[in-house]
Amino acid sequence: MRKLTALLGTAAVACALLLTATGAVASGNDQQTGAPLPGAASAGSSGDSKLPAYRIADTQRTIDAAGGATASITFNGCADLYLALPVYARQPVAVSASEMVNGVEWMGSAWIDVRNVRVISGGVQVRLCVDWGSPLPISIHYVWA
Repeated sequence: MRKLTALLGTAAVACALLLTATGAVASGNDQQTGAPLPGAASAGSSGDSKLPAYRIADTQRTIDAAGGATASITFNGCADLYLALPVYARQPVAVSASEMVNGVEWMGSAWIDVRNVRVISGGVQVRLCVDWGSPLPISIHYVWA
C-alpha cells in the first residue's frame, strides 16, 4: 500500500510539472487557438482556474430547438469548456454529459461529471471532468428556459 501511495504521489507531481512545462494550465484562453474566452477577465471565470480551457466550435454543436443544444468533444481529465449559446447572464441553464460510443450515448465505466456551470451573456462555461485513462467522445446537453 505504501508503494502505491508513493507511486500515485510521484505521478501527481509529474503530471503537474508536465502541465506547467507545456503551458497546459489555463490562462482564460482557448488551449487550441489561444484566443481569450468570453468573460475570462471577470471574477470566478476560467482565468481563476488552473484547468485547460476550450471553446467548443460551432461545428461541434447543434441547437436542437428553442431552449436546447447538444455539443460534442473528445478529451479526458478536467477542463473548462465554453459554448456560444443564445442565453443571457443569470438565466437558468441545466447541463448534462455522457460518453458516446459509435454516435450513441453510452453509460460505460468512465466517471463523467459536470462540476460547475456559469452562464454569461452569449454563452455557457462548464467545468467538465472525464475520469478515464484516454480521451473519450463526450456528448454535452444544454437546456435553458
